[in-house]
Amino acid sequence: MTAATPSPASPSSWTAEDERALLRRQRLNERAVQLSSLLSAGAVALGAVLTVFGLYRSSTEAAIPAAPVEPLAFELRDGAGVVVYETDVIQQVAADGLEMIRYPWRSELQGWEIAFLAPRGRASGYTWSDQQKIEIFVKESDDADRVARVLAHELGHAVDVTLNTGDERRAWLAERDADNQTAWWPTGGGADFETGAGDFAEVFASWQLGNDDFRSEVNPDVDAGDLQLLEQLAVRNSSDQ
Repeated sequence: MTAATPSPASPSSWTAEDERALLRRQRLNERAVQLSSLLSAGAVALGAVLTVFGLYRSSTEAAIPAAPVEPLAFELRDGAGVVVYETDVIQQVAADGLEMIRYPWRSELQGWEIAFLAPRGRASGYTWSDQQKIEIFVKESDDADRVARVLAHELGHAVDVTLNTGDERRAWLAERDADNQTAWWPTGGGADFETGAGDFAEVFASWQLGNDDFRSEVNPDVDAGDLQLLEQLAVRNSSDQ
């Protein structure tokens, strides 16, 4: 798989019928996500993208909240960006995890906030596109590697909803040899890792931290062409890598 530019696949691999079918699925997905956003106060991808590492989500295991955590009575803020730590204990672990991320998110995702919080339910992280906020829930057993992995996945979602266009998402699915039935957004309680959005976030995490704990179900492998296209899509406002 190669990808010189973020454009739709060539006619030899992407037929007109494929294009029409994908557009139909996207319209259905967009309608479902719009309805979801009305019901759940509009989390990531115009709805909510929930990342639950270590388990497959069900409505009873990790129900999507209606809104991000309210501003905290006690919090530590880390300069421009903005990074929020709920407690100094969380900061000790989370700050090290944040340092492991090479991506220049402050310049590429201007206006976004990352909040490291105590656990609330079983979710590891949320990305809220309407409020430009990422929430990472840090358990007592988490180390910096774990925090960095969850954060990298959520940053991938933030990059997607902030920077990617429909054409670029179609190019991504083609580059990843995704099945023609692959939806971009999670709908109907489907798993994040089965979607184009989840795959993009997982490859983003792989780009930042390597392939350990890679969980995409769209394509289990990541090659140089995938990483080349990922970098083209993710780095637009900064020369830093």
